Amino acid sequence: MATALAQTSAAGSSQPINVEGGGSLIPYQYVPSPRWTPPASAPGGSDAPKRPASQQKIFDAYQAGNYGLAASEGYALIQQTKVDDELRFYVGNSLAWTGQLQQGIEVYKSLLTTAYRTQAQLGLGNVYRWQNIDHLAFAEYADVLRSKPKDPDAIQGMRLLQRELRPRTTITAGGTRDSSDTESRSVVLNHRWRDASMANVWEVETGVFQTENPALLVRQGDAAVRYKAMDRSFRPQVELSTNGKTVFGNLAVEVGGLPLVMDIGRVNWARISNNANGLANGITANRVGVRGTKAFSLGAVNARFDVSKVSDGNTVTTSAIRYWPSMRPLGQHFKPVLSVETRHVSFATPNYWSPATGYAAFNAGVLAEWSEPDWYFYTSLQRGWRITGEAGQSWSGSIAAKRWVTQDIALGASFWAMGSRRDGVPYRARSAYFTAERLWD
Repeated sequence: MATALAQTSAAGSSQPINVEGGGSLIPYQYVPSPRWTPPASAPGGSDAPKRPASQQKIFDAYQAGNYGLAASEGYALIQQTKVDDELRFYVGNSLAWTGQLQQGIEVYKSLLTTAYRTQAQLGLGNVYRWQNIDHLAFAEYADVLRSKPKDPDAIQGMRLLQRELRPRTTITAGGTRDSSDTESRSVVLNHRWRDASMANVWEVETGVFQTENPALLVRQGDAAVRYKAMDRSFRPQVELSTNGKTVFGNLAVEVGGLPLVMDIGRVNWARISNNANGLANGITANRVGVRGTKAFSLGAVNARFDVSKVSDGNTVTTSAIRYWPSMRPLGQHFKPVLSVETRHVSFATPNYWSPATGYAAFNAGVLAEWSEPDWYFYTSLQRGWRITGEAGQSWSGSIAAKRWVTQDIALGASFWAMGSRRDGVPYRARSAYFTAERLWD
């Protein structure tokens, strides 16, 4: 019986725990509404203009916290008619807070020559930071601080941004175990830094991975180097790695307005499958994939599609589509999620999870996150139902937390468990990972 893939990112962030066939719940970032009052010299406040009913509706929706309506109807309105700068700013906020970041950027930029320049720059800085375009976020916050050195929002944004810009060393340790008595353990050391432009990101990483089943124990060392160019066309990301015997590589680029991320490379297939038999046989794969996220007024959709040509002659095709509705019936911190996941293979093998009749499942769950500048807590719960193939009823749950214990040191932990069916019998798996991060000057 194959082993579920359960791992966190080497950087120890709140990345999803990927679960082959168990469904995966990816975390989201809750963005609280900033407390902001229009300056007396700017449009708004007691001098706010009397608006037509169509514009007042958007203003009222924003004030009531209905950012989905303010974003969808407000963005459509400002494409058709001129509105005052205060309302335009509120539409920009609503777009940003509902995940429609590119449209939010567009609206914020239209305010840079108005009395709302500072507020628009803060909005741009926040959106760029959420998109991990940190060098552009730095430029916006820094420009605000040059004219307003004590601006609390710019100071806070710059403080959070520095945690991404400063060199970082992370150690991650943990493991997984499943009901087939397969157990995996790993320790990974990662160091990340940027050049003077802040747009070129480098990482070096090394680690030891061990997996065993009742008949076999395999241990393997890994080393990798990664590079990402944030200010180049297509924002290329390059990775080279080795297990001491084979060299692997991957190239990812961003295309289109979503953007879509396309990647192609040769991967250590047995390593990412957490399978002792496959690792002992040195199984690799050539993989091509595409992924993207689109936010709109009714929610957001994330999709991924991968085709892997495995070195044993197999072809593994996987897909996942997830939808997060904009409605929050359980409160702002709780986010419903619906998904469909599939997996199809040319033939079944004991060297990794390969359902002979295929796999397709529908999942429904809820994510929740509470965060402050120095900590976050994330949890998720999901149920799954068979569509076709090997899939059956399933469940999965996860908990993750991180705390900055000093300005330079953070500790984190993540726990995950799942239950489903594999090869017609019940299957269980669980994992635990712990991280420690150190920032450097």
